[in-house]
This record gives sequence, structure tokens and C-alpha cells, in this order.
Amino acid sequence: MGIAGIAVGLEREALAQALVEQAMPELLSERDLENALQVAIDSRRSSFVVRVIAALRSLHPHSQLLRTVDGREAGRSGDYERAANLLEGSASPEQREVGRVFKLLHDVISNGGLADPLATSRDLVAGEPRWGAAIVKEVLKTLERQGRRDEGIEMLFAGLVPWTEDWFTSARGLIERSLASGSTAMTEEKFELLLDTAATLLAQHPDSSSVRVDVSALFRC
Repeated sequence: MGIAGIAVGLEREALAQALVEQAMPELLSERDLENALQVAIDSRRSSFVVRVIAALRSLHPHSQLLRTVDGREAGRSGDYERAANLLEGSASPEQREVGRVFKLLHDVISNGGLADPLATSRDLVAGEPRWGAAIVKEVLKTLERQGRRDEGIEMLFAGLVPWTEDWFTSARGLIERSLASGSTAMTEEKFELLLDTAATLLAQHPDSSSVRVDVSALFRC
């Protein structure tokens, strides 16, 4: 697994996958299969990840890394209760902290906290500043799942989270889907704010191409 991990680090994902898959029939211990799964995750090759997860789940269904993977996947799909239950029982303090945040989201949403998503998000960000951007991102995803995308667009421009390159990229997907749906939530004023934000980010990071790509994509919508 050591050579496969080095291959991923050198952006040789295909080589890493080939090495792991060649070794898979001999990987029986929980530690070896967890190492293989970590290589697969780092390679960002979804079909590869699925195959290693299946092998690990078959032999070691109570694996801590498997628990983390399942918890994170539950969080991505919006099942915050399951995500919290899985991650709060993790052996990793970092994963337990993520589980705590998912539990907070579950409690807020299940108790009607999104009746006023902007006010609720302000309170959550104020109480959990370290997790502010992640919490707002999950609230936006939840609103979109509930068919409330326009409210999410309003939240993007409410000043809840500083506009960084990562946040700009995250916002792009929501804005693209809003435009594609024919919604008028993205007003001329909001586009002007978006362009001002992009100009500021480009001035701060002149060598970065991500913002340029995101802006170009939005104006092709």
C-alpha cells in the first residue's frame, strides 16, 4: 500500500489503482483493507472506491474507516441524523466533532429551524464560527432539496460567509441551477455583486484560475 499511496501523491492515480487491485486478493486484515480504501479515496476514482468499500464491508463491517465513510456519505445526502449517529461513535476526535455538527443540523432542521433559514443560519454561524461555511453550505443544500432554491440564492448574498475562492466555487453550482430553472432570483444587482466579488478575489489571487473558470461558466448559462 505504501507504493500505491506514493503514486497517488504523485498524481499517478491509475498506477495506484492498478497496484491496489493487484494486491486485493491478498488483503484480508482490517488494517490492510482500510489502507487500500484510503488510497482509493485519495485517488478520487469512484468505481475504485466502491470496489474497495465492498471488500472491506464484507470482511470487516465494523471498520472505523468504513463508519467514517458511511457517516460522511449520509451527511452528503442530507441524512444528518444517521451521519451524526455514525460519526459521534467514531474513535477519531475529528470525526466525532463532525458528527456533533451533523447532530446540530439535524436538531435544528427537524425542529422547524428552517422556517426562517437566514435567521437560523446567522445564529448557527455565530455559535459555531469554525464550522460557519460548512453549516451554511448544508443549509443551502437542504433548502434546495425542499424546493426552496430561491431562498438559498438570497442567503448567498446575505453576508453569512466571507467570499473565498472555495465559497465562490460552491456558490457557482447553486447559481447555475437557479439560472437553468428559469428562476429570476439572480437579479441584475446580484450579478453586479458577484462580479465585484470575483474582481476582488482575482486581485487577491491573480495566479488562480478557478474564479475565472467559475465566472466564465456562469455567464455561459
